[in-house]
Amino acid sequence: MERDGAEFDSMAYGPIGKAVRASMAHSEADPIGTLAALLAQVSTAFTGHVRLLFDEPLGVWTLAVGLPAEGRKGTAVRTALALLPPKVRAFIGDRTVSGVANGPAFLDKLLEVKEEADTTKDSRGPGMLVFESEYTNITMSSCRKLQPFLHDAWDGARISNTTKGGPQSISRPRVGFHAHIQPGIWGAAIKPLAAQQGSYSRVLPVWVHSERLLPTPKKGAPDWLASVKPCAALDAAFEWLLKEPRLIGFDEGARVEYDALRQRWMRQNRTRSRDLSAFFTRADAHVRRIAAVYAIVARKTEITRPMLQAARAFVEYSMSTVEWLESQATRKNRRGIVIPIDDRIVSALGRLGGQATRTQLFAALGGMVPRAEIDPALDLLIEIGRIEPFAIPREAGARGPAPRAYQIVERALEEPEPVKQAKKARPARTARPAKKAPAARKRTQSAPAQPEESAPKRRPRPAKTAKTAAPSPNLALFPEE
Repeated sequence: MERDGAEFDSMAYGPIGKAVRASMAHSEADPIGTLAALLAQVSTAFTGHVRLLFDEPLGVWTLAVGLPAEGRKGTAVRTALALLPPKVRAFIGDRTVSGVANGPAFLDKLLEVKEEADTTKDSRGPGMLVFESEYTNITMSSCRKLQPFLHDAWDGARISNTTKGGPQSISRPRVGFHAHIQPGIWGAAIKPLAAQQGSYSRVLPVWVHSERLLPTPKKGAPDWLASVKPCAALDAAFEWLLKEPRLIGFDEGARVEYDALRQRWMRQNRTRSRDLSAFFTRADAHVRRIAAVYAIVARKTEITRPMLQAARAFVEYSMSTVEWLESQATRKNRRGIVIPIDDRIVSALGRLGGQATRTQLFAALGGMVPRAEIDPALDLLIEIGRIEPFAIPREAGARGPAPRAYQIVERALEEPEPVKQAKKARPARTARPAKKAPAARKRTQSAPAQPEESAPKRRPRPAKTAKTAAPSPNLALFPEE
């Protein structure tokens, strides 16, 4: 997936953005990956003391998508932990769970955390962070019973289950979530049916990649992350929440912009395919939660427009990640047959509304497709008439050539062949006359019954007589000589 380097700057806001940017000097992690892990950790620590619109929880659920080693996913998690102040770090260390295999086990973990908090009178709240180094542990077919529990946890709805020992339930669960996945197994692990059921619209996948290498520490020297300074604003915000619960909402300017954003995203989702739009149905709720985290760190109860815009940039980057992953996942159809590059180009243009610029088309196809393969395919599609290029007019005074774009050519319907038309004119097989019923069933009671003709009897063959032996000659007629 190609990036221009400005994505992090647009989504980093306030003390959190400054802290992540400062950590880049001491970490090889992608700053977007560090921000994603940090949002999940901080929202988990804050969620027990915050009320949002519609009484929803604060938990931010993120998913780091990256290649092995190059993604630096684990390094991003450790960097985010280094940015937490000691109190928040201890809370996250106590409340992080992994390896949850099914729904009842997930509910047991929630009940254990709640019981421990009630017994020790822990004022930090009932938040719990689910961390999975392999997201496939959640999406496996054997873990289907876990998905409904996760749905209710993200929604903040009541979770209940019946066991041999009796019913179990917990109201208003407060859960954060962070996991890792490799892009190569996205198509096999993420199923369209589960997406339609809402399993993946509650998670924000973000592409992470880092090529930054720091000098190897000398023998006996501390690790790079030892030089990362914790974010002091997080400590102050945590203490601010512990004093009293806070209700977070939008100021007037942010509220108007947020409503306009919701309408625009709704219109865009109508133009997407059903499988793709299923990932974005809760994008507006993700914006609310991330913007609320930015407001809490600034110790404000109102979300401003800069906070909203930074949260929107993070969610839109996640949407771009999903579009790229889905384009890569469609390289093979369900039978495992590789789809040609020209068909993938036409499919990408269809997802983009029928036309797109070269830059938009390359982004939709994904950075893993070489441009040396895309350009010849574009020339072939133009030659056979499936797409056509056009130039976008530029404003007066603009320098440089006009951007080049492509659009799908609508094909006219072909007339059916005469032979096929003749076949269609043939009468249906159902038009045959029905067989006559037996004569006996057509008779009425008033008609005299006619004796049935008996079948002609065959003449009995004459009985075979036993063959008599030929008469022996009368020896008396022949006197002896």
